[in-house]
Amino acid sequence: MKKIMKIKITLYVFLAFAINCNLYLPEFCFAQASFDIQQVLKESSLDEAAKAANVFIAKYDGLPQALYVEAVMEENAQQAMEYYNHLKVNFSDSPEAGKAAITMGHYYLARGLYVSARRFFLEIVENHSDPLLVQDALYFAAVCICAAGKNDACNDELGNFVAKYRHSRFVQFAKADLRELDKEPALRVSGTKISDMDGLYTLQVGAYKQINGALNLRNYFSKIGILVEVREKVIEGKTVYLVLVSSFETKQDARKFGDEIKKNHGKPYRVVLK
Repeated sequence: MKKIMKIKITLYVFLAFAINCNLYLPEFCFAQASFDIQQVLKESSLDEAAKAANVFIAKYDGLPQALYVEAVMEENAQQAMEYYNHLKVNFSDSPEAGKAAITMGHYYLARGLYVSARRFFLEIVENHSDPLLVQDALYFAAVCICAAGKNDACNDELGNFVAKYRHSRFVQFAKADLRELDKEPALRVSGTKISDMDGLYTLQVGAYKQINGALNLRNYFSKIGILVEVREKVIEGKTVYLVLVSSFETKQDARKFGDEIKKNHGKPYRVVLK
């Protein structure tokens, strides 16, 4: 009888653990919680990924792994940044805190806030021990310097990165960046007046639901010497990331520049007010 009772108690504890891991042995739960949301998004439809993420979040509610998945799946960028910041502050020793910091760095980099972005990347270098994460952060910290137009410092940091981290997954990008520093901007439009900041018009060359797509396009234009801005806009309750190129005083100048972009780089465009 005692043996049967012991088995029942053990079973009840196991079931309770399975229903809500946080209520029992949280340290063990912390170690066991694992969910590669990026891989799931690659291999599944968005609806399937969302269902799987919701199951994981419910099971491991309150743990950094669950909070990170919730942040990744959040469509509202500002709300996602709040999740990432909460994760970074309250679970600073977790691997997810480092991933949160690098995502926040990308967020600010895409908006042209290079000082803020660089601060997040350097914070990773100072506070995290994961060598791959640190290497990624060092590369993007250098990118912030490059994007700000500080070419000498950019050249120094990228050169040091290439010399020290020959096997980094970003070393080829760093080498390409260094080659670009020695080139003139690839796009010239004769007779087109481009304003640095004060023009009334700009070119919209992309609109993305995810910030990574906008960031990739922004990097493409930045590397050929074209002023780019990523602007967040909410349309019908959904956050969209607009990629805007240069600034112009007249629609005619904007269209002329846009035609050259379409001809030389295959990028469609539309003229919009700034």
